[in-house]
Amino acid sequence: MKRAWFHYDLPDESYFGVVNTNGAATDESILGTTGGFTRFTYDQLQTYATTAITAATAASPVVVTSNAHGLRTGDLVRLANVTNMQQISGYECTATRVDANNFSVPISGAAFAAAGTGGTARRIAQDRPFAPRRRFVNSISQAANAVVTTTQEHGYAVGEIVTFVVSADYGMVEIDGLKGQITAVGSTTQFTVNINSSAFTAYAFPTSAVAAAGVTQGHVVPVGEIATVLSGATDNVGFRGLELGTSVVGANTDIIKWVAWKGENITDYR
Repeated sequence: MKRAWFHYDLPDESYFGVVNTNGAATDESILGTTGGFTRFTYDQLQTYATTAITAATAASPVVVTSNAHGLRTGDLVRLANVTNMQQISGYECTATRVDANNFSVPISGAAFAAAGTGGTARRIAQDRPFAPRRRFVNSISQAANAVVTTTQEHGYAVGEIVTFVVSADYGMVEIDGLKGQITAVGSTTQFTVNINSSAFTAYAFPTSAVAAAGVTQGHVVPVGEIATVLSGATDNVGFRGLELGTSVVGANTDIIKWVAWKGENITDYR
């Protein structure tokens, strides 16, 4: 493949291409129908198939085995029906790829009674535009200023106000319904709020049996301002993009140059 084009009216995975096979004297123009370009927009979201979970370690972080999972580091994955480890079922997590069959998620499972032995994983789309950035909670410290870790990149900033939803199943029921202002951002999955949680009950995941019976996962939701900008509550992350298929990516060492343009409507008055 020497060059490839895509027009918005073409079906997904198709492309116009110029190829040269085995040093032929002339190039060849082709119209491909598979392995080309796939559109990504928020009015046409890509969906992904589930892959089977065969193991999940009771460790920190939890490492999930799911053959041919297809995830890349930074992808958002939803876990479901995790046998013997229902505590993590329903969670949306930022995945870290270990290899083609394993990935880790930022959940502290070292205190869990047993490792997971089944379930499913599904890659999901990132946040929808103008939606509150609800984030699942992995841990909350007992401190004069509570430190919160989340199971996915939170995207919050210093000055934002968040409210906590923590049921008694997670122990720290005292923080449920409280609003706190973010005073520091430690990492993409950690922030500090001005809530004194030092006398609160410890935050802890329920047992697998309790989680299997149905629980509301601990989470936070942005509700307030940094000055006059609701950056976490109404963040426009809408976009249009293209994913390259196997027919148009070339060799591993190729350098790909992107060129994007849009047409213009020209009216000729005579």
